[in-house]
Amino acid sequence: MELAKDLPDTEDSLRMRIKSETAFNYFDHQKYAESGRIMQDIVRLNFRNLDPVDKAYIVMQTAYLKYLKKEFSASEKMYEESLNILKQTSPCNQPVVLVKRMQLYGKLNKMDSVNAIYKKSLAIAGQCSILKYKIYATEELLEIYKKAGNAERVFQYVKILDSLKNKDNREGRLSKMQIDNQKDLKKENIEEEEGFFWKSILVEVSALCLLVAGFIFYRRSLRYKKEKSEINADLQQIKENQVPVYGNSTEERGGLELHEDKLTDRQKELLALLAKGLSNKEIAEKLFISENTVKYHIKNIYLALGLKDRKELFLKIVSKNK
Repeated sequence: MELAKDLPDTEDSLRMRIKSETAFNYFDHQKYAESGRIMQDIVRLNFRNLDPVDKAYIVMQTAYLKYLKKEFSASEKMYEESLNILKQTSPCNQPVVLVKRMQLYGKLNKMDSVNAIYKKSLAIAGQCSILKYKIYATEELLEIYKKAGNAERVFQYVKILDSLKNKDNREGRLSKMQIDNQKDLKKENIEEEEGFFWKSILVEVSALCLLVAGFIFYRRSLRYKKEKSEINADLQQIKENQVPVYGNSTEERGGLELHEDKLTDRQKELLALLAKGLSNKEIAEKLFISENTVKYHIKNIYLALGLKDRKELFLKIVSKNK
C-alpha cells in the first residue's frame, strides 16, 4: 500500500525534473522566452516534488530574466531567495548565484557591494576547493570594471585571472596525469589478472591431461596384469596336462582328433570364436584383450591340438562334425 501511495509522487518528481532540465537547457542556449515559460509553469505548480538545488537554480534564472527586463528590485529579492535555499542544501554552489548578484550590483553601480560579494565568492570557493568558481567570479568582476572604464582595476584583475587560469591548467594536467596513472594501473591489474587467469587455465588443463593419462595408464596396467595372469594360468594348465608333441607328417596329423579337454577355459572360449570365423582383431575386441594375447592363445591352442594353422583347425572341425 505504501509503495502504491509513493508512486505518484515519484512520477511527478520525474516530470518536474524533466521540466527543470529542459528550462536549464533553453536558458544555457539563451532561449530565454522558452525557458521562462517552462519556469513559470514550475512556479505555478509551487515547485512540487522538485529537488531543492534545482529549485534554487530555477529561482536564480527567473531572477536573471527579471534583471534583463530591468526589474532590478524583484531580481535582487529572488537572488536572495535562491541563496537561502543553497545555504541549506548546497553551500559550495553559492558562488553561482553570488556572481549573478555581482552583475546586478555592477549594473546599479554599487561597486562596494560588488567587491564584497567577490571576496565572499572567493572565500567559499577556497573553502570548497573549487577553483573554477574563483575564475568565474574574477571574469565577472573584470567585465564589470571594463564597463566602468576603470583601466587600473582591469589590469589588476587581468593578472589575477591569468594566474588563476594557469593554476587551473596545472591542476587540470595533474588531474589528467592522475587519471592516466589510474588507467595504467588498472590496465596493469587487468593484464595481471588475465595472465593469472590463463595460467590457471593452463595449470588446470595440464592437470586434467595428467589425470586422463594416468587413468589410461592405470587401465592398461590392469589389462596387462589380467592378461599376464591368464597367460600364467594357461601355462600352468598346459604343464599339468602334459600336452603331447605331435609329429610333423600329414599322416600323423590327419588321424588326430580335437583334444579339447587339453585346453584351458580361456582357450576353449577363444576356440569357439575361432570356429565362428572371427578374426584376431574381432576376438580381441570380443574378449577385451590385445591381439598379441589372442595370437599367444591361438599358438598354445595349435600346440595343444597338434595343429599347424587355422586352415587345418577348420578341417579338423569339419571332419569332427561329419
